[in-house]
Amino acid sequence: MTSLPTSESAVRAVLDNRPLCELHGLPGQAIDLAYGVATRAFGEGDYVQAANGFAFAATMRHTDSRSWIALARSLMFLESPEAASVAYRAALKLRPEVFLYAELARAELAAGDPEEAFLAVESGRDLGGGEALSVEIIEEFNSLANACGRC
Repeated sequence: MTSLPTSESAVRAVLDNRPLCELHGLPGQAIDLAYGVATRAFGEGDYVQAANGFAFAATMRHTDSRSWIALARSLMFLESPEAASVAYRAALKLRPEVFLYAELARAELAAGDPEEAFLAVESGRDLGGGEALSVEIIEEFNSLANACGRC
């Protein structure tokens, strides 16, 4: 049985040196600690450590949209837009939000897939259709649609 990491340094060691498959069954406290370590790493610009921590948290608590969103953002900083798109899609299944469709569209554009980016823009527009979208969101979607080449 895997023992519970009790400090930030222990969590860092676990995230750096242990395969995720060995960590199943850890209590929620350890997952929260890993998320906290990843959040600090992200703030410090250590996007590899952040992505590792957020991936761990998302894998261990796969219904937590915040871990998927944070993982996607870390992956974008690591210039891995294809992987970020996968994480954004996982987050959108849990939490369909207009802003997440905009972030997915940016990831798809960065991955070189304007068709998927356009579909994300349209999904975001559809989702927000029943509510008043802010001028900033409307402008962002229009800008993304222009970048997709499908206005």
